[in-house]
Amino acid sequence: MLEADLGGDWMRGQLKHWPVVEPGMLMTQVDSTILSWVGSRSLTDASFEVYLREFQLDLESRGDGRVTYLLHVEDGPGINAKQRGQVSAILERYRAVLRRTTLGFSYVTSSAVSRGALRAIFWVAPPPYPYQVTASVADGLRFLEEKDPRVDPGSVEPRYRSQLQRFREKLGRS
Repeated sequence: MLEADLGGDWMRGQLKHWPVVEPGMLMTQVDSTILSWVGSRSLTDASFEVYLREFQLDLESRGDGRVTYLLHVEDGPGINAKQRGQVSAILERYRAVLRRTTLGFSYVTSSAVSRGALRAIFWVAPPPYPYQVTASVADGLRFLEEKDPRVDPGSVEPRYRSQLQRFREKLGRS
């Protein structure tokens, strides 16, 4: 696939204001990969609203752009039932966009309970794109590399970790 085939200009357009840094939430991009970090214990309602807005902006601005997406959840089980419903509504509304533009999705969490629950949900109602549920960012990026040759885990992970460290420093966490 050529860069033009994958719609690389999309990222340099609507999402040029990224990374988005809020208490308990970071949304960023590294090359063709969108990475979101959620710290469940520190995620505020206001931060979650920003996440929803930015997620919708991403979906609305993709056009023909093709991306991979890694969602990295730390500090607990993730979002609450109300928030899951809000995300589900967005996923359903943009299902065709997701099918057309998402080359792969990796959900990363150290919580075995969360991984098991999401695997069960995806078994019953699979998303319209290839997915993986895993415990490590490295594993998640290797999966995404299989789906998109532009993903270079050796380059993406350190750049993501660097942004995550700057995010934590900005919010006073180590």
